Amino acid sequence: MIKLIPQVPEQDLFNIFGNFYQDEQDSVRMQGIDSCVQFSKVLQKQKVQQHLIPYIKKFSQDKSWRIRYLVADKLMELTEGIGIDLAREHLTQFYCSFLEDQESEVRTAAVRRLSDFGKTLDTKTLINTIIPSLSKLQTDQFTYVRQALAENLLSICPVIEKGPTNEHILPIFLALLRDEASDVRLNLFKKLDDLNKVIGLENLQQSIVPALKDLSEDKNWRIKLSVVEQYPALARQLGDQFFTEKLLPFCFQWLTDSVYSIREAALINMKELSKLFGTQWSEKHAIKRVIELKGEANYLHRLTALFGIGELSQVATSEQIKRMFVPCLQQLSKDKVPNIRLNVSKAIINIRQRKGESAQIDNQLEQDMLQILNELKSDEDEDVKFFTKKAIQATRQQ
Repeated sequence: MIKLIPQVPEQDLFNIFGNFYQDEQDSVRMQGIDSCVQFSKVLQKQKVQQHLIPYIKKFSQDKSWRIRYLVADKLMELTEGIGIDLAREHLTQFYCSFLEDQESEVRTAAVRRLSDFGKTLDTKTLINTIIPSLSKLQTDQFTYVRQALAENLLSICPVIEKGPTNEHILPIFLALLRDEASDVRLNLFKKLDDLNKVIGLENLQQSIVPALKDLSEDKNWRIKLSVVEQYPALARQLGDQFFTEKLLPFCFQWLTDSVYSIREAALINMKELSKLFGTQWSEKHAIKRVIELKGEANYLHRLTALFGIGELSQVATSEQIKRMFVPCLQQLSKDKVPNIRLNVSKAIINIRQRKGESAQIDNQLEQDMLQILNELKSDEDEDVKFFTKKAIQATRQQ
């Protein structure tokens, strides 16, 4: 129908379009919203105000929540079509009504558009019109509404800047930080950088740590895994001293978690934190804790030590490998569990695959690793011998 605009009188097209709104079937009226989006891309500003805005208003107030939901969901498409000026003038009021809609699905759709639509608004409009509605949503009875709010709230901090953020956004943030739902608190931490850029996190550290502690010990391993993955970003924002003192213990705790995915992610964290804070920090904290696992009674923990050597060897110096990793490998090469001995060979392969300026392996380190492999190549376990031979072959090829 849009393609017919040059050939058919506009009023005739709008009369046809008007039938969408009057139809009793929700599915038909929903097509009318898609038509609004298409019309917005081709009509002149005057025609948009005269013909299109009234229909968008009608759809925004439709008796069916599905229609209102669709308008909220397509808000940015409409904004891009009619332009920011008209969107500010007309769509803002519709957006506010969606934030306070009686249906939770509509409220959720509206909040999910906050990150993008909020950037089109000025500070005054956000403070006086939008934020009061957001404040009500912090206690919404539906968890998924609060989840959407937590995920998008901080996106407007750079728009309204420091003073208004402290006054208006921070109280909502702190309330959500105490939310009973883990997913709500987790979503806040995913977007914490937006808050950090505007006001910094120095004064919020004491509020953040208890929430992180609860999430770090969550019974749902998927929640816990998501938290683990956020830690390198948090470390960059919080700094070496505070992170090491307050949050690093949680990282150590995850190294012996009962879920493999948590242990694996924790080791990757150790590597990323070592990159961030440097080799001295790594030796004092990450490497030290990982090699301590070699003495654990649980063989999975000893296995984690070997996996940790594989990860940390990528960022460690050759001197650290010789002094700290080789003794650990020597001890575990004599472990009673074949799977441990097998992974000693794998760890040596990982060490040899290091890249970068510090990846050079000197003669002493080479001899130390070959000695371990030569002892393992006559192991009674066939799998151990197989991977040991593989490690020796990799050594000869280099």
